[in-house]
Amino acid sequence: MINRSERGDASRSSGLGGGKRRHGGGGSPQAPIRVGLVDDHASVRRAIGSLLSGEQGIEVAGEAETIEGALRMVRDDAPDVILLDLGLRDGDSLPAIPALTDASPGLEVIVLTMHDEPGFRAGALRAGAAAYLLKDAPPSVLIETISATQGQGS
Repeated sequence: MINRSERGDASRSSGLGGGKRRHGGGGSPQAPIRVGLVDDHASVRRAIGSLLSGEQGIEVAGEAETIEGALRMVRDDAPDVILLDLGLRDGDSLPAIPALTDASPGLEVIVLTMHDEPGFRAGALRAGAAAYLLKDAPPSVLIETISATQGQGS
């Protein structure tokens, strides 16, 4: 996993934990982390959704297969975190990262991709992604990364 703190970018947050949209009130349990799934393969969205739905404290807020759909989901479903594939049907999703985070203050974007090239990693982090994970990462790493973006890391 590569995250913003490893590249020294303090402009959005000091590492993971920058999510500002979810706060449980004084002794009350914190609301679940709402995750949006953005991938052009329905089977990938379904598999990740199934994994996440089995996790306490995480819920799937919505799904999209295009950049346009992701922007609509951010506006309509208010996820706290988006898992974003790099290559979508309507184009490269790297340029969409700033538009997604601008549309929803506090939104964290985790790039989840098969591309293991340093240039893609660097580009995603420069664009404002909170983290960059490969699709073959263990499920526990995905869950830990989602939690860490919301200040609930272990």
